[in-house]
Amino acid sequence: MSYILDALKRNASDAEVGHVPSIHTQSGVASKASAQRFVWPIVSLALVVAAIASALILQPWNRQSPEAEVIVADVPPTDVELLGSVDYSQYPARAKVVIAAVRVPQPETHTQPLPSSPVSAGIANGERKAQAIVEPKVDHDSDLDRGTGEAKRLSGSELEALFNQAVSATISDNPKSMVRQDYQSVEPLTRKPQSYQNQVPSMNFNAHSYSSDVQKRMIKVNGSELREGDWIGNDVQVQAILPDRVILEMQGQQFTLPALTDW
Repeated sequence: MSYILDALKRNASDAEVGHVPSIHTQSGVASKASAQRFVWPIVSLALVVAAIASALILQPWNRQSPEAEVIVADVPPTDVELLGSVDYSQYPARAKVVIAAVRVPQPETHTQPLPSSPVSAGIANGERKAQAIVEPKVDHDSDLDRGTGEAKRLSGSELEALFNQAVSATISDNPKSMVRQDYQSVEPLTRKPQSYQNQVPSMNFNAHSYSSDVQKRMIKVNGSELREGDWIGNDVQVQAILPDRVILEMQGQQFTLPALTDW
């Protein structure tokens, strides 16, 4: 019993003082640490070698694709029926289609001979008035030879006399008619010199009326109705009123202006 108590006291004293390893204990610990120092590099090297080997084995370029198996199957023969030639002799032949030509009647055209002498017409506010053609009156009794029935030949002087007679008869039938002068040679105002154009007064044409009767021809300039022979202000005189233009005169020179054209 005393032995047990002594052992307990010794353990208690060791606990209070602390465990001090002996020389044998220190050598064992050093040998164990040196052994562990060599074990870890070996294990690491083994792991690296194993990883490289597994990578080489598992890479896709090292794998060989399995050869595809070729299966040859027999295709069953298909029954193809070929059509034979058709015999058209059993069918009735078609009748030929004939299209009859139809002649379309052309409308009849009536032509009239042209008059031997020209016929002119005057224009008045969009209306035409045909001028009467006065033929010279010929005394058929005097011109025809009653015995032979042949016409006498007239000389040049006789024909000229008949023509003058016809003209005088036309003027006497219509005293208001006037022989139309030729104004084709009259130049437009725009072709006159610039100095002449600057002297022409301003003109505002409001109306233009043409008639075969001279007395019915009228233009309205600057609000005033004028006829042939009237004056526009003190410088310009109306010489003639034509269907499409007006003949004016200033300083002894004639010029034309289109109808209803302001200046």
